Amino acid sequence: MCGIAGAVSTTELPLPREILADVAACIRHRGPDGTGFHTEPCAALVSTRLSIIDVEGGRMPISNEDGTLHIVYNGECYNYRELRPALEARGHVFRTASDTEVGLHLYEEYGPQCLEMMNGQFAIAIWDTRRRRLFLARDRMGMRPLYYAERGDTLVFGSEVKALLATGLVGAEPDLKGIDALISFGCVVSPNTFFRGIRSLPPGCYLEWKSGKLSVSRYWDTEYPDAAQAEDRGEEYYATRLLEQLTEAVRCRLISDVPLGAYLSGGLDSSCVVERMAGLNGRVLTTFSIAFEDDEFDESDYADMMIARLGCRHESIRCSSDDIARAFPRLIRHAEAPLISTESAPLMLLSELARRKVKVVLTGEGSDELFGGYSFDRFEVLRRALARLPWSVLSPLVKAHFGHRSGGHGDLFFPSKERLIEKERLFGVYPSRSMQYGFLELVQKMTYTDEMLGRASSYDHRELLPIDREKIARMHPFNASIYLSQRLFLEGHLLGPHGDRAAMANSIEGRYPFLDHRVVEFCAGIPPRLKMKRFVEKYILRAAFAGRLPDEVLWRRKQPFLAPFGTPFLGKGMPEETQELLSERRLADKGYFDAPKVSRIVARLQELSPPGALSASGHNIMRLSRDSIERMLLGIAVTFVLSVQMWDETFMRGAGAAADVGQEVADKAPRPVAPTAVASLAR
Repeated sequence: MCGIAGAVSTTELPLPREILADVAACIRHRGPDGTGFHTEPCAALVSTRLSIIDVEGGRMPISNEDGTLHIVYNGECYNYRELRPALEARGHVFRTASDTEVGLHLYEEYGPQCLEMMNGQFAIAIWDTRRRRLFLARDRMGMRPLYYAERGDTLVFGSEVKALLATGLVGAEPDLKGIDALISFGCVVSPNTFFRGIRSLPPGCYLEWKSGKLSVSRYWDTEYPDAAQAEDRGEEYYATRLLEQLTEAVRCRLISDVPLGAYLSGGLDSSCVVERMAGLNGRVLTTFSIAFEDDEFDESDYADMMIARLGCRHESIRCSSDDIARAFPRLIRHAEAPLISTESAPLMLLSELARRKVKVVLTGEGSDELFGGYSFDRFEVLRRALARLPWSVLSPLVKAHFGHRSGGHGDLFFPSKERLIEKERLFGVYPSRSMQYGFLELVQKMTYTDEMLGRASSYDHRELLPIDREKIARMHPFNASIYLSQRLFLEGHLLGPHGDRAAMANSIEGRYPFLDHRVVEFCAGIPPRLKMKRFVEKYILRAAFAGRLPDEVLWRRKQPFLAPFGTPFLGKGMPEETQELLSERRLADKGYFDAPKVSRIVARLQELSPPGALSASGHNIMRLSRDSIERMLLGIAVTFVLSVQMWDETFMRGAGAAADVGQEVADKAPRPVAPTAVASLAR
């Protein structure tokens, strides 16, 4: 895994070597093993390398035989060994044993069609010297980031926004629509970002730039069958094939010239991955996990079952609320984004632990977005079932129950006809996450200034969601919800701040077997009845691993990886400068949030969360109460407000802010230290 950056122009670029060195420093945490440059009068490429395959020979940039093509590459192509012989047979000459050079020659031979041949996770930049053309591409699922910005006749790009800002060609301005998207949908969807004028290349897309003209094309998307055309081959077929597909996905992700391990939470998904690794690896596995002081979030007992069963060499860290509060400012610097939850901070601390032993970890990320594994997916199945029985005795009783326990927010669980129409217009279907979106809309009203609320209501939210609504409307509703989770939350959060940024903050490459495109394509064809069966989420995955995992792990109810909402920022462990960001003066200075509203929220959350009280995560909708819903809303609100304040303070401080932030991040890479030794926001 690496960091890449660069710029191209129709005229000579004003990027001296010292500026390019600053750009490299900003993303050195992504690749501390080496730095490389390629420069021409109108083009510059930058690479910082995390050496994993062909450790000695794979230095970048790499050029083709005649020096007309130059590549910088972030990621892995898992089938590069299978692709290379055919290229050699067509006359291509290789100087390295790296997957990067295979990608370069594939492009030389096939152009953009080469992407359809590659199985991997990647962000690619190739400069064609002869044609003066830039090619940028991103993997199918969006596992690796890639940003770009146009400034006149110049295009600037990079793995992180910091790299663009460090060129001096791009300034940092907040895009308020990005903040609105975060508090409406829980994430920002590519090509939108939190920075005005800076775009994110969407997953499954490539960009071509020539003579100042830019075009973006899509080469892949998950294709779900139309509801009327879906086939069903039976449970045994799908369980058997799913196990085969996942086994192959894990096998190819074991390719590495450096040590690798896995995250093992004790949940179903990571346990499935580690079980497959144990059968393929041929040696003792190195695994890592987080233990929480708060029992509501801790899964250590289940992880211990898997460790005992597989004989893993295991290490863990214990994470407190104070650890989360201290780590959060550094997380915001790496995420380059505000957040509505805190669980990515302990994951960043876990990557610090892993970096002491390995450079690569396999994880279970993505499974929930393939099978519908969240509690709101289960609840949406219940809601639809009750909607078919409007006059039954059960239906009104269930609706009244949730209306009472939610403190008058029953419409979020059982929406009115008007709300159904509104969401179907926005998404193409009423998605299972709609109740989550509804809670976030409440947080927006709880925190925004009147000016921000007025502006947020003045435009059509459809422009924040570049999705094919007609295509979605043709899918089975359950598949449509899964597809939306993939296109929105998976790329916008799980693979971004939660995945790539939390791991690469400590120079760790994460690999995701569930997101192998062959697995994704196969799962798209599994009938919804086998994804959620009798309200058991991810049923077909459990069936595929029956007898291979302890029953306590195999059939346990889904517990997403979460951390306390909001409450870590109320304790004594929070740095003073962080507390200052929640003061009425600093809130008024930034202008996003109504200071009196926020003060009341903080006071009420403190009242509801005395020392020793559980911090309701809201991961089990069936068990929510009035108090837990209120604590959840207040916790999200505090996290959202504080993270926006931190993000603004970090990136919008003026012309020198980007260089300062980039150097501050670079100075700490890699930094395998104890969880409590985390820097504060202030320099």
